Amino acid sequence: MNNPRDIQIQEYDYALPDTRIAKYPMQKRDESKLLIYNKGEIHHDTFRNIARYLPSGSLMVYNNTKVIQALADRIDSVLAKGDE
Repeated sequence: MNNPRDIQIQEYDYALPDTRIAKYPMQKRDESKLLIYNKGEIHHDTFRNIARYLPSGSLMVYNNTKVIQALADRIDSVLAKGDE
């Protein structure tokens, strides 16, 4: 796929058990899981080691926004009904 307009959202529909969804952050945030994809290979590490995987001079942007629970509940409700 070369053009983002060619993305088909149904290609991203998959079963994700509720037990695999983080409900709360780790007490030690740097111990959270980190999935590494490099040249077709996947392995796992922890976030504390992220600098090992970033090229020199990389820019990291932190997103500290939060989802309001009411909004998350509404999204879940809409998705469960199949509405848009």
